[in-house]
Amino acid sequence: MSSILTPRGHRFDRNIPAPLPQHMMLTRATIMQAVVDLRQWEGPLKNQGNEGACTAHYGTENGEWIYRKYFKKAPIFSPQYTYVKELQAQGDFPQDDGSDGKTLCEVTIANGFCELTAFP
Repeated sequence: MSSILTPRGHRFDRNIPAPLPQHMMLTRATIMQAVVDLRQWEGPLKNQGNEGACTAHYGTENGEWIYRKYFKKAPIFSPQYTYVKELQAQGDFPQDDGSDGKTLCEVTIANGFCELTAFP
């Protein structure tokens, strides 16, 4: 098992699973060639610029897609709110030591999303 240390000493442990057996691996022959266009549910693209909050931008864009597809609503969610919640969950706030997808999922499940108008 490998570990990643942030500048503040926060440890991210990664369980690296064993490779899948060959019979379970995808090959060109097993991948379907179907084309699905999901753009009708996309919201506006977000640009994190130099902010460095890629997990929150990714998470809020996916949340917006889900709301458009399944709830027929078109909210715009705040990546800054989600990122602050991620840093708080890791104990890094206000220092920015980054985040990861696991923390993003935990924070989203626990807190949901906040609309951009409430937390610009």
